[in-house]
Amino acid sequence: MDELIAFLRERLDEDERAAQAGHPTCRGPGRELREVEAKRRILDELESFVADAEYLPQDERNADTATAFGIVRLLAMPYDDHDDFREEWKP
Repeated sequence: MDELIAFLRERLDEDERAAQAGHPTCRGPGRELREVEAKRRILDELESFVADAEYLPQDERNADTATAFGIVRLLAMPYDDHDDFREEWKP
């Protein structure tokens, strides 16, 4: 999951730079920047969730990690056409 999160953070950094530069693919810089920030916060929460799961029994930990990974996969879906996106990351 770490590699997928790193991939997603890189895409969010790119989105942020594009919004700040007024790239033509941006719907509206303010909204784009708020979306990037919201997704970063979601990733932070999911990473914390998985870290906290380390103290749970194995079956609960696995379920929590699978849930978090599924959510990260959904967040990464819009980037499935990127060269670095891996097929196994598709939800």
